Amino acid sequence: MFNYKAEDYEPSPILRAVQIFLLILIIAGVGLLLTQKIWVPKLVAYILKGEVLQAEDMIPETRPGKIDTGVEGIVTIGPLCPVMRENVPCPDKPFETALVISSNLPGKGGGIVVRTDKGGYFSQELVPGTYTVRAQSEVRMPSLAPVSFEVKSGQRTALNLQFDSGIR
Repeated sequence: MFNYKAEDYEPSPILRAVQIFLLILIIAGVGLLLTQKIWVPKLVAYILKGEVLQAEDMIPETRPGKIDTGVEGIVTIGPLCPVMRENVPCPDKPFETALVISSNLPGKGGGIVVRTDKGGYFSQELVPGTYTVRAQSEVRMPSLAPVSFEVKSGQRTALNLQFDSGIR
């Protein structure tokens, strides 16, 4: 009934165009898959536009001593009193917030979002290297100047970060 040979078959120009289009989509998909650690955090940050993600149920509870190599610390906010007076204490308070830890290596931008608990504590396992921590939110106040730190193999780097409340 059908007596076709492989050498007799020539696809139509439309079929050939569809095949090329599908091949381009496959190549683009593989490229996106291989580079997702670079573009996904940037896309998420763009979508959220600096808003703090409220997903406490997705964040594991962390406590000091639970990581071998990485960073941990306490985040505070201050000053909290509009006028500082002698003999009237006005200590900084623990600050529950979100931080972004990013590598200082070229091509390793983006970052890891880390949330502090109600006591201001945070920790994150990291491979040895140099990093920068900043506030996730890009609002003017409260603010945190970016802080660079180094993580050494088998050590926890301790950071005490203070947000400026803007109160003067």
